[in-house]
Amino acid sequence: MDYSPPAAPENWTPFTHPEGSVYFQNKMLATYPILTDVYVYETSAREELEGYINKILTYINQHAVQLPQDDICLVLEFRKSKNCGYYFVNHARRCLFWLAEFDAIDFLAAVKVHYEPSHVAHEMQALYWLHNEYFPSPDIHPMAPKVLTELEDILHQAIGDALTSSSPTMPYTIDVLQQMLALTKSVKLVAVSLQVELDQQDRGSGSTSMMYRFLHNFYHEYFLHLHGQRAARLDRDQPIHPTYQRTFLMTIFSPLLFYGPEIHSKTLQKTAVDAMVRKADWDVVLAQLTDGWKQLNIYATVMLAANVAFLAIPSIEGMDDASAPGRCSWQQSISYLSTMGSLGSIILGLFLVQLHNTTLKAS
Repeated sequence: MDYSPPAAPENWTPFTHPEGSVYFQNKMLATYPILTDVYVYETSAREELEGYINKILTYINQHAVQLPQDDICLVLEFRKSKNCGYYFVNHARRCLFWLAEFDAIDFLAAVKVHYEPSHVAHEMQALYWLHNEYFPSPDIHPMAPKVLTELEDILHQAIGDALTSSSPTMPYTIDVLQQMLALTKSVKLVAVSLQVELDQQDRGSGSTSMMYRFLHNFYHEYFLHLHGQRAARLDRDQPIHPTYQRTFLMTIFSPLLFYGPEIHSKTLQKTAVDAMVRKADWDVVLAQLTDGWKQLNIYATVMLAANVAFLAIPSIEGMDDASAPGRCSWQQSISYLSTMGSLGSIILGLFLVQLHNTTLKAS
């Protein structure tokens, strides 16, 4: 029985991503490789894709577009809008580019500042590494040894910053950073041994895709924190955008609620600086909230037991001389209200604890 995959269409070479998706490369339609995740096994999809490729090549010829002579490739994908998106990759300069002006505000909207080219370059590199993560096969573009050396240096600095700073900017804990460094060193060791034995970098796409993912995340953090810019964020709790101002309603109702809303508001502001939330910090906030709700449940249970015991006193009916037969005394009314409040607190507390414990486990 033949378990081999179906024969690929002419000039198209299939690859399987370590996570399971399929992508394809074509080296015959142009002088540079063409990559896509369009399922070219389907004739209609392949013909439509090749039609878009011909349109791009025709545009380049008609407008005499001078493409870089460096190592480049063209990537295409079908959009949900039924259109076809594309971009070019320049491996030598670690960036993406397009044939016409491109509005990149969707990529840059996380930081609302006056964008300098050197600042945007970090996000362009992040997108470049993301592209390599999506198409990680060394047969398409082998990973240079200096990339792993660069990643090691980034991880060394991140670990040192996490060890010596109370508010490092990197989104990972020391344990996670050390695991990332150990994985990077392992991949580098395998790459060096293979290069010595086989005189080539014949490592699989599983390891390279993870290295590219690490680089994407770190360069995206460089962009978020204005790395290399005048107003660079040096601490995690240092805002770049205008901070939250207390509203009129908060000023009125916070004292009535024993300043609880204001305390939680300050905690959230410190945790979500410029709308960026570090997972480790968010886990701490959730743990503190669930612990608080558990304590309130204990207090509510004690109050419920006390109210039930109070209502069980036989002489409670005679505490109000003005009460008519069959009517509750004012002491009983207050105790009933307290009992209902305690029950409501217990039910709500249990619901919140269960909900956020599930969230903690899921995250």
